[in-house]
Amino acid sequence: LNHTPDFIAKVAYQDSIAGHTLHVEGFGIYRTFSTHLDGTPTNKDVHSFGYGGSIALTVVPKFLDVQFSGIGGKGIGRYGSAGLPDVTASKEGNLHPLKEVMYLAGATLHATPKLDLYAFAGEEQEQRMLLDNGTSGLGLLNADNSGCFDESSATNGAAFACGGNTRRIRQLTAGAWDKIYVGSFGRAQVGFQWSYTQRQLFDGTGHSSGLPVFAGMPQTHNNMAFVTFRYYP
Repeated sequence: LNHTPDFIAKVAYQDSIAGHTLHVEGFGIYRTFSTHLDGTPTNKDVHSFGYGGSIALTVVPKFLDVQFSGIGGKGIGRYGSAGLPDVTASKEGNLHPLKEVMYLAGATLHATPKLDLYAFAGEEQEQRMLLDNGTSGLGLLNADNSGCFDESSATNGAAFACGGNTRRIRQLTAGAWDKIYVGSFGRAQVGFQWSYTQRQLFDGTGHSSGLPVFAGMPQTHNNMAFVTFRYYP
């Protein structure tokens, strides 16, 4: 929980240089988190900060645009698309903001006045935080990852032996937007998109020979395809 809203301050600069549009911005984030500890009369607050920036450039006017953005800091997990955790807690219940970095880069090609092609790559990664002599926090070294690729590890109502926390999320995506109709009744367009997403856990224990696991650090991936239709009156 937080008792105050997040505060974000941003500065931006935009200009056109020989027909090449340039947009640059930088920003800072201030956040608070609160917890109520048993046996204490008041809530306990912690504070965190984040920072980032982005750049967008028209490399070839009306043909190729590129962009890059990045965010770093503590307690910023929910500002990422993957929604990684903001904080972890010690055994006493004290909150500790987690360090994280996020990157996104991509390009959009205006192949024709009605067809856009794009490709993007992004990554969100959290830093391990061990508390109470390594017995609590994020990314515990003794997390049992031996059953992450074995469904039979859950027996008699027990949970899967896959106790590691998420360390990193990566994604590659590409697609196209085709404006199939532009006229007096508005605009209709159809989109096609493919994405490859990879999830990696913190390394722990339980490496099993023959499984797609290295040093107890499981990772998996998924391919997805989407079709979208939009109409703008």
